[in-house]
Amino acid sequence: MSRRAAREHAFQLIFQYIILQRQAVPAEVSQKLNDLEAMLDLPPLSDEDRDYILAVVPAVVNHSQTLDQAYEPYLKDWKLERLPKVDLAIFRLAVYEIMQRPEVPFSVTLNEAVLLAKRYGSVASSRYINGVLARISKPETSTALAAKLEQPADSSEGEGDLSAKLEQPADSSEGEGDLSAKLEQPADSSEGEGDLSAKLEQPADSSEGEGDPEVELPRASNQQPPAADAVVENELATAACEGSLRADPEAWGGV
Repeated sequence: MSRRAAREHAFQLIFQYIILQRQAVPAEVSQKLNDLEAMLDLPPLSDEDRDYILAVVPAVVNHSQTLDQAYEPYLKDWKLERLPKVDLAIFRLAVYEIMQRPEVPFSVTLNEAVLLAKRYGSVASSRYINGVLARISKPETSTALAAKLEQPADSSEGEGDLSAKLEQPADSSEGEGDLSAKLEQPADSSEGEGDLSAKLEQPADSSEGEGDPEVELPRASNQQPPAADAVVENELATAACEGSLRADPEAWGGV
């Protein structure tokens, strides 16, 4: 299985946890991954792909607050709480890779995020996600963001969301006109999210993690799927971005 497919699996599991609204325990993620493989009748994952998924999903889910704080200031004309859950999962996965996966080039992260948005999101999702990530990629933006990302104190419970305090960036209208100023605003999530959001049954009491409500996986949209070697057309300063948003790996469980 390719890393692209493994990333898609990770996205699907992150989406499930957004619906379940709880933190991810590695053993539970492994079981959910097994269930996903069985449900989709997929060939067995390679050890490398499985390791990638089992490292990325808990880190993204358990540090979602930090990830949201990193990109939320750059959501042009849109609010975090109104984002479709599909877009939310894509943003969190992409920003995690930017911050914590130095071996993944930024251009690859951006391209894969856009492909996921084209496959699972609304018509406007791919352009919007591309634009937000492009703003983050600018050298002056990413450097300033990295400087504002404070290392949080140890959580009293050990597994709580990291709560990095990010200051709201100053208005930078003079530097935002090239790629991101012409973005289409995604459709109102209250209208467009019905066909992709999970239809949840009323959950039973599951204080020990058992009896989760059945979560419907995000379905691919009717948009024409992009070619496997599709390249996002942009003029991002990729090299300048790499490494500029990396936080201390130990704060993410060593992943």
